Formats: sequence, structure tokens, C-alpha cells
Amino acid sequence: MTTAAAPHTVRPGVPPLPRSLAPLPGEEISGYLLRLAHRLEQTPHRLAELTGLQSGGAASLPVRLLLRTSTEETARFARACSLTSREAEALCLASLADRYPPADVVLHPLPGGRSGLWMQQADKIASLDRWVFTRPARYCPACLAGDTSELQQHHGGPWQKLWRLPLVFACPLHRCLLATRCPACRQPIGAAGAGLISQPCQVLHPAQCRAPAEAAGAARAGRGRLPACGHRLDTAAPPVIDAASLTHVLAVQDRLLTLLSADDPAMTSSMGVPVPVAEYVLDLRLVAGLIRCTWPAAAALAGPAPVADALADHVEQRRRRQYRPNDHGHHRTAFSVIYDAPPTDPLASAGLFTAAERILTGETGVCADRLEPLLAATADTAAWRAFAHRASATCSPALRATIQTRLEALHRPTPRGHNLKSDNTRRNGTDALRAYHRRMGHLVVVPTGDCRFDHRHIPQHMTDAWFDECFPDLTGISPVHLRRTAAIRLVQMSTGGSQFRAGERLGITPGRVMSSTVPVRAWTQDLDNDARFAAAIDAFARELNTTIDPIDYSHRRAALHKWEIPPGDWLDLLAQLVAAHPHTHISWWQDRKRRLASVLVWATVTQGDHRLAPLVLVEHRKANHGKTNMLRFDLQQARYRARNEPDSPTAALISLLGPYSQRLATKIDQHDRP
Repeated sequence: MTTAAAPHTVRPGVPPLPRSLAPLPGEEISGYLLRLAHRLEQTPHRLAELTGLQSGGAASLPVRLLLRTSTEETARFARACSLTSREAEALCLASLADRYPPADVVLHPLPGGRSGLWMQQADKIASLDRWVFTRPARYCPACLAGDTSELQQHHGGPWQKLWRLPLVFACPLHRCLLATRCPACRQPIGAAGAGLISQPCQVLHPAQCRAPAEAAGAARAGRGRLPACGHRLDTAAPPVIDAASLTHVLAVQDRLLTLLSADDPAMTSSMGVPVPVAEYVLDLRLVAGLIRCTWPAAAALAGPAPVADALADHVEQRRRRQYRPNDHGHHRTAFSVIYDAPPTDPLASAGLFTAAERILTGETGVCADRLEPLLAATADTAAWRAFAHRASATCSPALRATIQTRLEALHRPTPRGHNLKSDNTRRNGTDALRAYHRRMGHLVVVPTGDCRFDHRHIPQHMTDAWFDECFPDLTGISPVHLRRTAAIRLVQMSTGGSQFRAGERLGITPGRVMSSTVPVRAWTQDLDNDARFAAAIDAFARELNTTIDPIDYSHRRAALHKWEIPPGDWLDLLAQLVAAHPHTHISWWQDRKRRLASVLVWATVTQGDHRLAPLVLVEHRKANHGKTNMLRFDLQQARYRARNEPDSPTAALISLLGPYSQRLATKIDQHDRP
């Protein structure tokens, strides 16, 4: 029986390695570790232990090493690799912090006396970490191939730290766009794995792809590791674009690299005013978010057609992520996640920063005029205003003043309680209601003007006949969400107002409104689904318009609000049930079953959703936190047995409730007491 070897430990005094390498100009720390590990024929993980960057117990190298190492780590690493402290610090992105604020981080010890460090932005700027690419990475194949020197021929050229910045998307030296994927396995470089270096326990050439090999499938190597793809990235062909677009991209890249170069002045111009380069970078970030939020308003500023098209594709992909599925259906992704994360596609980055540069470059009045249509397009978007408020706090004063002035002119704040002034709504009618909901960012459907029905005639749970006719082959969305959202839209068509107001008129709680309308809105992003949904709603509206005496569902819901099956009626139903099923144990069918039957009758008479029945909602409010709503549980069980056990007493009871519900509905429609 074999035993696992004890993990290696690093002594406080790290001895120098037998051989080392001098860092190449612009090289970042992970690339240096890969080259040095290849020269020493060690794994990157073992080399990190030998150089004091990693303790023996951890399985991966922390990503924070890319940005900054602690004073102790820098000293140990410099001693082990025979480097000066300045050379060791220059391998981290923090060496660019004075010009590129996203790389300006500080390290703090973990709380509670735990060993380890965590990073924080030096100025505590929210979400700025998205502006450093830790995974995936970009690369230039020719740079990785190295020059003609013997060391670079054996161990490859440098992984440049500037490739980790979204502002760097091309290589001026080799006049090409940077690549992001392995040409063999098509996986993003560096995206696999949780640490700084993918598969750090394998000895590979620094230019080899470390993504798991697709051909290996679920098979694992001898020590439980997935084999790497291993394709040589230094032999890959760079992305191909036409000559005119490449010339444009390289010109933009040259200007941005000048800003990041320590040999150039630390000042530039933004909105016609001299500003530090660090503030200009934050201006680019804010304007980039505005461009993507309002796309295609700035399409004319994004450069040649291939560049603008790449940016358009990127924006479309990000917008599709607005509503993402989770374990409970769908949830809305935060605005900053969609529009503040820079593109990883180099060509899309070129288009984005081309447009941002053109907006920020020029005289103050010209820049403000270019910003005007973009701000007007998103002035009523609450998420954008919140993002702009946070981001503008750290950008240049000129851009901050311009945005605040224009937004105040475009979006005048509404006085508190303005929406409660009924005389204002009465005076201005639908226009005032529309304006209020637009200011609040609500989804409002304007009354069509030709509806001969209102919320009273719309069922809470759209009819089976309508659903079966309009959606015979439904995929990709829950029928419950579709029925509920259709009812809400019909109320908005006839009455106007927000979806929450429409849900209130139908007896649908705000939580249920959101849980249904959000996934339906994501589902209708597909044009075919949107057309089918609109046609189905129009079909039901036409049916209501041509119905001479439509059902007043609102009156039915009001009549049955606190209703339960009377005990006498319940005994009659049980007698009929025993006649059909003589062996049924009536002793089990007490008050709990009567409440269950009452909910089913309510759902049939009102054409409502049994989940929203008054008895169910009352039971839910009474239940303690974490306890099961037994009435809802009984409903689920009864509906299951009715579908799968047609000869069961439960199925027989439900069939008896049908005629009973019809008689009750007729009585209510005649305005008799139920």
C-alpha cells in the first residue's frame, strides 16, 4: 500500500534557485513563471513553492499575484530568482497603477487570524476589477515565438502584462490583432482552472495551450488530472481583417499605448481639458458603458464596418444576458455586469475605444454635443443613472460636470407624491400616466383605444381553449408564466398603466407579476416568439371585442373572496362520491379536503390560478417561516392524482366539482349570493 507524499514546505529563508532567467521587457509574472519552470523542468506549482509565492497546501496559484505581491513575497521571490526588488515588482500589473487605476490594488490580511491575503481597489472604486483580464488572456503568436536569442528559442518569448488590459487589443510590433483562443481546441486562453495558471501541475512549454484536451473527454491522466490540449500558440495565425480596418485599429492602439507608457507625459486631454492619464482611463470606462447601453446610437463613431460590426455583436451578446436562468426560474443581471465589463474580443474592443476616444477628444462643446444623443437615449434608465453617479465620482471634473448638467436637463426629478395627485392624472389622462411610469422605468403598455373590454372581463389564468389554439407546440417557457403575462398585457391594453397595477386589478401579487413577466420578456427576445405572443394576445382581444355579453371575472373573484364550500353542499358531494366509490373512507375527507375542493371550485369559476386563490394566500401568511403550506401541498397532490390515477377517488371528486362549479358560476352571474 502506497502513501501520499507529504506536501512541500517553504522555509522562511528561500534559497536561490540553481538557475534563473532575466525578465523580458514588459513580461508579466505568470509568463515569467512558465518560462522559468520550463527551463528548470519543474511544474509552475512547484516553482511557485520554491520561490515563496505559494504554500504547500494550496492547489492553485492565487490570481492576485498577477496584480501585486506582498512585501515578503516580493523579497522571497526576488532572492530565489536572483532579481532585484524593482525587477520583481515590475512583473505585476500594479507597476502600471499610476496610469491605469484598475491595477491599483492594496493587500489586506484575511480577518480572524487566517493565513492569506485579499485584494481591494486602492480608491475602493466599485466593479473596477472587471477592467483587468485575469481569465481569459490575449496573446500575439509572434511575440510568444520570441526573437533569435538562444533562451527565447528554447523557452519562448514574453507573455506581455499589457495584454491583460482591455485597452490593449493589437500588437503594433507585428501589426496584428491579438488572439484570444487556441486554434486547436477553440477554448479561451487561461479560462480553464481557478488559479492564475491553468493546470499548474503539468510541465509544458510556455507557449503551449493549457486548456483540457476535448478529445480526452472525461478520461483522466495517471494522477487524476485532465491532459492539456498542448497546441503551440506561437505557431497560430493572428486574426485576419482587411488592410484598412487593420490600419485604423493600429492607429487607435498606438494612441492608447502612448497613454500607458511611462516614458510619455502623465497628462492628456479629455472633454477639451488637460487631465491626468488615470482620470482619462476612468473617463473611457464611463463613456464605454454609455456607448453599449445606448447602442447603436454611437455606431457612426465606432470606425470601419468590420470594427463596428464586431462591437454590435458584442453588445447583442451582452444584452441577451440581461435575463439569465437560475434555480428558481430567471433573474435580472445587474446593469454593471452587462455594460461595464469590457469585451474580450479584440476587434470589439477596438470599436468600443474608437467611439469612446472620439467622444472624449476635441473641444468641450464638441464633446458635449457628441454625448448629448447618448445621454438623451438613456436619461430615463434608472440603472444607468445609478451607474453614472458611482462612476462619475472618480472620473475627470469636466466629464462629470457635463454628464450631471445634461442629465438634470433631460431627467427632471419628480416631486415626492406627484403620482398620488388624482386631479393631475384626471386632467392629463393617459399621457400623465405614461410619463410617470416612463420616469420610474416601468414597462408600460399604452391603451390601444379600440378595446371594448376592461380588466373585469380578463381571466386571471388564460383559458385552455385559447392556450391550446395559440401555443400547440410551446417550448422554452413555462405555460404558467405565459398565461399570467398575457392576462397582464390585456389589462394594460385596455386600461393602461404599469404591469404591477394590472396585476393588482387581476388579484396577482407583485412577486408573481415579476416571476412571470421577466422570463417572458427574455423569451420574447426571439422575434418568432414575440410575434406568436403578440398574435395570441390580439386574438383574445378580438374575441372579447366581439363577445356580446362577456363574463365579469372581477365580480366572480369578489363574490368568492372569502367563500368556502358550505357544509351541506360538501355532504351532498361526498354522498355522490360514495355512490361512485363505495370503498372510499369518508372519515378521511374532513375539513382539509373541503378547503382543497373550495380552491378548485374557485379556480374553475373565476378562471383563476389556484396558486393565487384567497384561501391559499391566507394559509401562506399563517404558515411559519420554513413550514410547508399544506393547502398548496394538497393541491399539488390532487392535481397529480387526477392526471395519473383517473380511477382514484380524488379524480372522481374533481369531476363532481365541474357541474357544481357551473351552477355556482351561473348563480353569481345572476348576482345572487353564493
